[in-house]
Parts: sequence; structure tokens; C-alpha cells
Amino acid sequence: MNDRLKSLLMILIFVFLASGLTLTVLSQIQAYRDQQVYLATQATLPVHRLPASSDRLYLNPVMGLSFRYPAILALSDTSTSVELTHQIPFKNHGTCDMKGDTAVYDNLTDFRASFKIVEGTVAQVVKQLSPYMPKENFAGDTLKLSPGFIDEYEAGNLRGFAIYEGVEGCGHTIYYFPIANNRVLVVEQAMVQQLSGVLSSDLEKQVLAVPGVISREKNYEIFDKILKTVQFN
Repeated sequence: MNDRLKSLLMILIFVFLASGLTLTVLSQIQAYRDQQVYLATQATLPVHRLPASSDRLYLNPVMGLSFRYPAILALSDTSTSVELTHQIPFKNHGTCDMKGDTAVYDNLTDFRASFKIVEGTVAQVVKQLSPYMPKENFAGDTLKLSPGFIDEYEAGNLRGFAIYEGVEGCGHTIYYFPIANNRVLVVEQAMVQQLSGVLSSDLEKQVLAVPGVISREKNYEIFDKILKTVQFN
């Protein structure tokens, strides 16, 4: 084999080896790029998580009271009381439209409940908050039942009385739950006249057509659910 042929053969072998090496390097580079693209893609995908709870935990260390409530409700409190509310955009003359005034409000409160703890027995606290209550409704340090006016009420660990105070779909129901250390949990649930059924059905339909409204049935459902989570610390 002459020198020229040997040189050509060596060149071909070199080119073959160089091509193989180049292909290997290019393959590794492409694999690296593919890996980076995969990682970048995975980083943009949504992470699967359990849905967040729609309830919130409220704790008032001064009152020694805690409960859970739906996140749709607004909460305001002091060291001695708590209030939960919900509003919808609906022009009205107030939740009790019997005052005869001309004030117009842009929002309607379709849920309101308040909590406080008062020292004393149930009878003592009722006399303090509802001094109009006739003496015949009391039996020592407790209350006498009067269906539709004074009723027994239970929710979770709470056992007590519900007293309705109102007329024509206006007013509220006050719940009295005796607790430890001669104290009473007092919970007030406001009525919404526009959803009470005593006004025109057309008005009620208009209110119920508002997105996010809390109906009368849903109102009581939410209220009862909250009471069942009440704890004392």
C-alpha cells in the first residue's frame, strides 16, 4: 500500500472517529436540553393541593370563646363581644322596614349574629337584657317554657333557651346558654324582614335573585352550624 493510500485511509479513520465523537457530544447536549425543558415544564404545572377549608377559626382569649364560621361572613369583635355579618348589594330601607323613614341603604344585611358572655344565672341575665319579661315566665333561676316565645334550644354541646323578640318579621331571637362559673353565653340572631315571608313575595324574589344572597333557610343552617362548633377555653 503506497503512502498516499495510507494517508487517505488514516484521514477516513480520523473523520469516522471524529464524527462518532461529535454525534456523542451532540446527543449529550440534546439530552441535557431536553432535561432542562422537562424541568421547566414541570415547574409551570399546577401543584395538586387539597382545597382550602371554607371555614375560619375564631378565638377570643379574653372571653374564653372559640368557634368556626364560614369565610363568607365578616367578623368584628372587641374583648367582650363578637359579631358576624354578611351583606349583598340591594337598595333597602333597613332590615326592618317599618320605621317610616326615607333612608335608603345600598347594601342589605342578610345575616347578623352576635356573641357575648354575661355573668349570672340564665334568669338573672334574661332580666338584665329583657327587663320587660313578666315574672310568670321565671321559675327560680331558670325560665318557664312558652312555645313560640320561650323554647328550649340545643346545638352541639350547648343547651339553653331561645327567646323570640319581634313582630312582622322584624326583631331577633336571643339564645341563652348557661356555661361554667355562673356565666351565660348570649347569642343574638337578627331577623331579615325582606326574607321573613311577611312582605310581598315579589320583594323576596328580588332579594333571592341577588348572587351570593343568604336565604332564610341558609341563614339558620349557617347559624346552627356555627353554634355546634362553640368551645370554651
